[in-house]
Amino acid sequence: MATEPATFMLSRARKRAVELGLDVEFHDAPAEALPFADASFDTVVATLVLCTVSEQTEPLSEVRRVLKPAGEFRFIEHVRADGGVHARVQDLITLAWSFVGAGCQPNRRTREAVGSAGFDFKRLERRWRPITPFIFGVAVPAGSDAISGDR
Repeated sequence: MATEPATFMLSRARKRAVELGLDVEFHDAPAEALPFADASFDTVVATLVLCTVSEQTEPLSEVRRVLKPAGEFRFIEHVRADGGVHARVQDLITLAWSFVGAGCQPNRRTREAVGSAGFDFKRLERRWRPITPFIFGVAVPAGSDAISGDR
């Protein structure tokens, strides 16, 4: 199952799934209101979602809600640079970047938001890409047998 709130992107995703011969059930739904029962997924995957939502708390609460207690949240997200000139550049370009990038805000403190939402990191890797770093992570509900920290 997959969700996408943008009509254009939902159409593209459906077309691409057919081209690849994938059987995917798509839902027109925002990350803030997932149309699924509590504890219904072993894994939730988000790719460049938390940088585009208006705020991160509600979508992360929804991920926790639909994830089974022993489930994994896997994600790839833009994040704020650690500081200095790179962070200031991100702050300066965010408004224009957001306009052309479907609301993307590349200066989000996503690692902190995921941790504050009640997740422990099983794996977290930070990689630098032009203009903005990314994090690639696997998080589990707090209290699971997670190994916390960067790797």
